[in-house]
Amino acid sequence: MTRVFITQNSQIRMPSHIPSARREFVVNAAHHSAFQLIKPAPGYSKVQAARDIRAAFQRNGDVRAIRRVERNMRFLGGVSEGPRHTGHLWRVMHSGKMWAVETNADATARRILTVHVGERRVDAAPLQGIPEVRAVRAIRWAHMPRKIPRQGMLTFTNDSSDNHLLVMIKLLPGKSIGDFRRWVNQGAQTRPPLGSHQFSFGVLSPNSTMTGTYSQPQGHYVLLCFWPDADNHGLPHFLMGMYRGVTVT
Repeated sequence: MTRVFITQNSQIRMPSHIPSARREFVVNAAHHSAFQLIKPAPGYSKVQAARDIRAAFQRNGDVRAIRRVERNMRFLGGVSEGPRHTGHLWRVMHSGKMWAVETNADATARRILTVHVGERRVDAAPLQGIPEVRAVRAIRWAHMPRKIPRQGMLTFTNDSSDNHLLVMIKLLPGKSIGDFRRWVNQGAQTRPPLGSHQFSFGVLSPNSTMTGTYSQPQGHYVLLCFWPDADNHGLPHFLMGMYRGVTVT
């Protein structure tokens, strides 16, 4: 287990050296935050990363910056947390250098924490019997599961060829996935038929998997991916068809 705390000014506090293993990251924060793990490409600096993140996601949706991000960062997953909500993230950590980032804050080099994963391998039992949501092909969700429990653990696996993040938002009372589909097909110019209940896991690169915890009211939800597609002028994946209905029981 690795304990993480995100301060009021979005600084990450956690050990800078951890052993390689299946790790559980227990993340608490002073305000609503999003904890993300990243493996940077050799030679890619924190200053370059912060500049590209701001240009790609926090300011003007620069497609060239999105491509630089995709070329130089491998995303290992993440979870949301806040003063009344603890985030739990499980994933296998391999040896090497990684970064821990709070993605809700304005990106700066000093907010990117370097963490070294050691060579020593620690055995850990695999997680079993947990519902799994998978990204498949380029920008699609696998058809199953159609239902998940209202709380517990959920595995997010990226078996596709692009980066993805998992977001689930509850439909407004009386609305269906058909209403959401019509909203998308009509250009997504009006208010979407979505309520305030939601949860999300961080970005995963292809051929990667993570597990996190969640707790949501029962009802009908939409599963979406908001990653911007560089080949389509930064259009979010869900506007290209990467959404489907999920029932929380």
